[in-house]
Amino acid sequence: MTGVQTCALPISRLPEGVYHHDVGVFMEGKDPQRFVGLMTLKGGRIGIVMLSPFGTTLARLSDALDQDDLHIDIYTDELKPYQQRLADFFLALKPALVDPTTTEVKAYGHALLVDHLGILNGVPKLTTISRDGVRITIEVTSFEKA
Repeated sequence: MTGVQTCALPISRLPEGVYHHDVGVFMEGKDPQRFVGLMTLKGGRIGIVMLSPFGTTLARLSDALDQDDLHIDIYTDELKPYQQRLADFFLALKPALVDPTTTEVKAYGHALLVDHLGILNGVPKLTTISRDGVRITIEVTSFEKA
């Protein structure tokens, strides 16, 4: 993948299960983007499903935690031109998604600050990833333990 620093993670620090997310992407000068996502942690793998507001699958990403073994499937023509960028951001954000002690990730030569709020039973209620003019919010709306 291009532009990102990836890292293999030996384990997830979050409990295995399915995490339901409300995700917001806020960029200075652009309309906010929101989508629903599912994150699955199980058997040393992380899986992400991006859903439309109608619940249809837009994209699936899957990777091993202990090595880079990314698989990505895009199901909508509008996202296909951004497949590489989605893959890059997923790999860059992976540490923040599975480790609530992560405070910084790097993407495209920029440090992105990570803040985890409202940690209950090891699961952060809200994760915010930001840098100048860009903010991503990931709210855990529900969790189903594996």
